[in-house]
Amino acid sequence: MKLRMSEVNFMGHLLTNKGLKPDNKVEAITKMPKPQDVEGVQRLNGFVNYLAKFLPKLSEVMETICCLTRKDTPCNWSSEQDQAFSNVQRLVTEVPVLRYYNPSLDLTIQCDASQSGLGAAILQNGKPIEYASRSLTDTGTRYAQIEKEMLAIVFSLERFNQYTFGRHVHIESDHKPLEMILQKSLARAPRRLQLMVMILQKYDFTVHYVRGENMHMHLADMLSRAYLPFKGKKIYEFESVNMVRYLPISDQRWTK
Repeated sequence: MKLRMSEVNFMGHLLTNKGLKPDNKVEAITKMPKPQDVEGVQRLNGFVNYLAKFLPKLSEVMETICCLTRKDTPCNWSSEQDQAFSNVQRLVTEVPVLRYYNPSLDLTIQCDASQSGLGAAILQNGKPIEYASRSLTDTGTRYAQIEKEMLAIVFSLERFNQYTFGRHVHIESDHKPLEMILQKSLARAPRRLQLMVMILQKYDFTVHYVRGENMHMHLADMLSRAYLPFKGKKIYEFESVNMVRYLPISDQRWTK
């Protein structure tokens, strides 16, 4: 047992007296050889993904490399990938320190939706605790913008559930209509938004409209455009209930 340590390695991270940092996996990335095939690109992407909570621009930089894994794209490593690979190595040597969560401080979430992605950042006193982003499903890309913005709130509260559940959360959004919709009764909300509002019932939060250009650091806006692939569960439409199945009528009588 060691006491009075200024930093401790735990679960792939360094817990320090200044905040949370990644461990020496960073060195492994800076010395990693360039991928030679699709499997190599996939290994690199999986390896650096653990830094997503530290680097809001990581998925944007990796896009040039990750596109080589698409079925309709030949895996031809070029100077463009060389530049992206160098940028990744540079970024991981400059990873910021994330602040520790403090239960006594106010909790703020910035969230935003682009045409094809969602982004969120959770902060205290203006300093980030963690970043998150994901792409929209094919169905989600066809949502109206207000539905995408509401989905961003659902995504952020659920993604940061360990911080957000059981306490009040301030949510900053650049979509003003959400403020009014969330103040109305559930029955007055549009059909698709009703489902999302019902999912949010377990959370205590207030949505604050903030003009896009005033959202400090533009974290959520950038994350929603430089998102990670979607790997979670989908939000489905309301269940369709066929009441005929529950009527006290035999199948023989019903088919006559």
